[in-house]
Formats: sequence, C-alpha cells, structure tokens
Amino acid sequence: MQGLPKALVTALCACMLTGCASTIFDEDDAANVLQSAPLQLSGEQVLLVEDQLACGEREDLWHLTQLGGGRAIGKLTDKGRALQFSDDARLEPNVGATIQVSGKFSLRALQVVAMHDEGENAKFVEAKTGIVLDHRCFGHAPVLLGIRHGEFTVSANPRFRLRLRGDWTVGELLH
Repeated sequence: MQGLPKALVTALCACMLTGCASTIFDEDDAANVLQSAPLQLSGEQVLLVEDQLACGEREDLWHLTQLGGGRAIGKLTDKGRALQFSDDARLEPNVGATIQVSGKFSLRALQVVAMHDEGENAKFVEAKTGIVLDHRCFGHAPVLLGIRHGEFTVSANPRFRLRLRGDWTVGELLH
C-alpha cells in the first residue's frame, strides 16, 4: 500500500465503512411504515370504547337499540356511512362494541408486537393498530381487530406484510 496515494487509501476506507452503516429495521421503522400512507380496508372490524359508542349515538352516526343481556345494536345512519362505517355497530358482553369499516384509512401503530423477515424484500409485522377517523367522537383511534380461528377477536392483533419497493410500504393486511 506504500505506492497508493494517501487520499486514495482514505477514500477506499471511507467507502468500506459506509457499508457498515446501520440498516437495522426496528419496531419504530415498522410503525412509521404502517402510518405512512392510507390503506384500503374492506369489511374489517374495529373496537369502539364505550365513550365512542355513546358519542356516535349523540352525533347521529347510529341509533342504538338495547337487546337485553348487555347486548345492543346501533343502526347505521347516512352520517355514519359517510365516515366509511359499513355495517351496524354491535355491543356484545365480554367483547365490547364493534363496527365494520370499508374504505381507505390512515393507520395509527399503537404497539408493534412481533416482526420478522420474509425474504430480502418483505417483512411480517403484527401490531396493535388503530384507524384514524376525522370526527370528534374518535380522538382515540378505534382499534383494528385481528382474526383468530376465522373470527374477528379482541385477543388478536392485525398482521401486515411490508414490502420494499424503493421504500418500505404496507403490501397487505393478512388474515
């Protein structure tokens, strides 16, 4: 290396060190990808907290009818449909209030639970995730339900496949 100019050696070392730059994709990166662009959802269920259910009735998004035994149904109105709710709200004991959504929604990653690689250009991410709704009843994002044994359940988180296509994007919601 004595014959190589000092500037060339320095440049070669700098190039080799750039290969050591951190390329770690962590939970924060996954959360940022989930929140980066709206995602088309079709027939997904979200969990409403009690205040959201009551506010939706006050705001004429649905009309609640008590069915007894801690059960109720909230008949969806046109104002509710305008927010991309696609089926009546339901209140069930031991589950809570749920409602179906269909449309394009921004996501809020509340907690990345699991993540692993699926090849060089894909990642599997399980995350507690909310949907963003532009309405005063939904300051806290309603939580998107996952599926376990073919059923929507509060005990499962949604799972996503992220794809690297120049930048990381949400490839799909998995079930």
